[in-house]
Amino acid sequence: MMTQTHLLMGSSLALRFKGRGLPQAALIGAALPDLPMYIFVVVSRLQGWSRHEMWRDYYWRDGLQTPMGWVNSIPIFAAILLLGLALKRPWIWAFAAAALLHCFTDLALHHNDGHMHFYPFSDFRFVSPISYWDTRHHAGWWRPVEAVMGLTLSLLLMRHYKSWWLRGLLAIAALAYVVLPLLHFWH
Repeated sequence: MMTQTHLLMGSSLALRFKGRGLPQAALIGAALPDLPMYIFVVVSRLQGWSRHEMWRDYYWRDGLQTPMGWVNSIPIFAAILLLGLALKRPWIWAFAAAALLHCFTDLALHHNDGHMHFYPFSDFRFVSPISYWDTRHHAGWWRPVEAVMGLTLSLLLMRHYKSWWLRGLLAIAALAYVVLPLLHFWH
């Protein structure tokens, strides 16, 4: 699933939470599982690695897979969620719930590039029959579903938030669902 969809889902989940700082906690939880990937892409580009080197070689090394395992761990986020509930700290469980939502959707939408979702207890990787990006594994039908979901969530959030800058960010996120397929088509 594209990162902006995870963020939109986490932000929408945050609408269910009442209290100070909960939307921010949910947004951070929704973003955290992809953070090492963005650091990896920036470092790869700065190193001058080709896309082939990045995704066929360096992506699978322990230097990236271990941090990815930690921030995509269902048991860790489930424990954080339980801790937040036990301590009666809504911002903790809002963070963990959004991270878990991210992890479960990734579990369902990564075919051969899945994360170690049960790390540190196991390095097992679930091989989903569906890939969010690989057309050999149903991305052709998943992409429109994700686009409709992303556009719908963007509009829902625009109705909820009145801030012009938040609405602008949401409009940019929504625009990505229209522009990215066009770029892919012309590539």
